[in-house]
Amino acid sequence: MKKGKTMNKSKRMRNFCGLITALFAIPVMALDVTDKDTVEAFIDGAVKPVMKQSHGASGVVLVMKDGEVILNKGYGYQDIEKRIPVDPYNTLFRPGSISKLFTWIAVLQMEEQGKLDLDTDVNEYLTQFKVEDTWPGRPVTLRHIMTHRGGFEDGAMGYLIINDPDRIMPLADALEKYQPQRVNPPGDHTAYSNWATALAGLIVANLSGVEFNQYIRENIFDVLEMQNASFVEPLPPELDALMAKHYTFEAGRFVEKPYEIIANFGPAGALAASAGAMENFARALLNEGELNGRRILNPETVERFLAREFSHDDRTRGLGLGALHYPYNGVDVVGHDGGTTAFVSHFGLALDEDFVFYASFSGPAAASIIYQHLVWPFYDEFFPPDSIELSPADDF
Repeated sequence: MKKGKTMNKSKRMRNFCGLITALFAIPVMALDVTDKDTVEAFIDGAVKPVMKQSHGASGVVLVMKDGEVILNKGYGYQDIEKRIPVDPYNTLFRPGSISKLFTWIAVLQMEEQGKLDLDTDVNEYLTQFKVEDTWPGRPVTLRHIMTHRGGFEDGAMGYLIINDPDRIMPLADALEKYQPQRVNPPGDHTAYSNWATALAGLIVANLSGVEFNQYIRENIFDVLEMQNASFVEPLPPELDALMAKHYTFEAGRFVEKPYEIIANFGPAGALAASAGAMENFARALLNEGELNGRRILNPETVERFLAREFSHDDRTRGLGLGALHYPYNGVDVVGHDGGTTAFVSHFGLALDEDFVFYASFSGPAAASIIYQHLVWPFYDEFFPPDSIELSPADDF
């Protein structure tokens, strides 16, 4: 009797192992990212319930494949009191640290013009103050800064994001006043630094001879016809009228809050832009730096910008010359995420797929939508991992 039970148990275990193996061998079927109805249905299902439950104020999602806009859709209201809905091509959102991509491009433009070298001591390009010589013989370079290996501690509380325009100061003054400690030798460790990014923006201003915001306007936004985009704070009146307002949800109602000001470290995060403007930016990057016959970078520079420049280990996500790499399900997504106190955003390019995914949401639901319900679930469904086949051991 015991022997029969043992044999039956062994047989059941073999059947169980076979079932598990079969389940994991089933190929994962990707949803069709070129089917507009499918994409819209998925995104609506991911976004609308969370906005309702968590009091989301506004949002926008752009999906582009093979040069065709699959979806560019607004959610919620640009202005709740006036019941002005989000217009994806005109309403401005705050993409936070996605701003850094424009700063890095400006640095690379300076390099193309022969005005700087990425491996030269940044103090060679500074006039008002110098980066402290904490590690003699090991200066900070722009290559260190663009790959977040400058060795700086980072800070933010009380000065990175403010709401009083009277506290805005010249970029050089802010960087001098809040210069962080150099806690590691440059090049040894990655440590994200808003201050160092803003320093790169100051170097662009010093070498170009014009203020940073003006430089970005003339050399990137105007070239790419990004009319609804600006680093200027407060926003010019014509753009302020298109800005998605910042709301919190208090005592059962939406409460408007002041416009966030990041001007003192503007190159690190001050951008306001519409999804339509970001579409033009993405098209240029996917087209080797050119849009409608006008160019922001040479093709070889775009390739370097988006290529993997540094990683502590090949198994971890790496850094380009400022762009972040998110290897996900075998797809190399390159771009940046961004967050302020009011907005959370994602900008991703999959070069091999000729694909763009941009999303920005505001209000209490923003972080939940971007990080939990939308971005990575989208990649899972439309770019799923290869099927996995398990081979249990004989004595499993």
